[in-house]
Amino acid sequence: MAATLALLSLVPGMAAAVDLPSSFDLRDVDGRSYIGAVRNQGQCGSCYSFSTLAAAESTLNRFHQLADGRALDLSESFIVWNLSPYYDNMAGCNGGNLEDPMTAMIEYGVPLERYFPYPIEKDGRTVREPSNVRAWNAPRYRLADWYAIPINDVETTRRVLHSVGAVAIAVYAGRDDWFHYTGGVLEDAYSIPTLEDYAKLDHAIALVGYDDEPEQDGLGHWIARNSWDGDWGDNGYLRLRYTHSLANTYGLYFSAAPWSGENLHIENNGAIEAASWRAGGTLNAHGLDLWGAHPPACSMGAISGPICPPWRN
Repeated sequence: MAATLALLSLVPGMAAAVDLPSSFDLRDVDGRSYIGAVRNQGQCGSCYSFSTLAAAESTLNRFHQLADGRALDLSESFIVWNLSPYYDNMAGCNGGNLEDPMTAMIEYGVPLERYFPYPIEKDGRTVREPSNVRAWNAPRYRLADWYAIPINDVETTRRVLHSVGAVAIAVYAGRDDWFHYTGGVLEDAYSIPTLEDYAKLDHAIALVGYDDEPEQDGLGHWIARNSWDGDWGDNGYLRLRYTHSLANTYGLYFSAAPWSGENLHIENNGAIEAASWRAGGTLNAHGLDLWGAHPPACSMGAISGPICPPWRN
């Protein structure tokens, strides 16, 4: 795939050079949608696969200009039942982290949904585990690489959404305000992550857009696609205040083409001067923005359980 990410300025120090629109939504980019329909994971801890494939599909859709009815619909089942055995931190319906399925999309790839449909029953809850793996001979779609976004870096997250595709994130969702969410902007007290907060991350979703319109706290909000069916939330979607529910603690995104720029290693000797700016109401301070330089993979454990309960060490 001889192509470059022309829409993204992957140049050190250039991340803040281009102004972004105050709002963006992958469901409506100049009247075209680059993200598929809301999915339903049912009573299966497979949120990691739905989050990963939302990022994968939208990245490939943007890269190849596949919109609306031409947008890709990839198989979560292939990740959950075919690829899980090859990785330490994916366990089928018992959960998984995000690094492993992201890596699996690069190493193996995934076929279209029609080759291995998600086996959810008509009741919308029961998931029947397949008796055998399938679709290994079907054509598979792969990505070039994946990258991690720094903690609470709203600016980088906005730029990835605008120029690349959806961002796979982990959130703290095992609470009543998530279970009973029906619309509006969700806010909570979980916005400044600590080491203890990593244990609260219990669910994976995908950010598909943003809106910088500030509320009383001065923050804008994310637009996110969940995998709890279209009857949940705002037709399966959620508006979440920037950084709340620990939403910017753990975010990953794909690249559809190999990174061709310079990779830099930064060693902090105490002499770095950070220039601050505001993005969507949040204060950002980075001495240097390495757009495209591959950060080390996280090693936080796995999301597990029926709706992806807590991280394990």
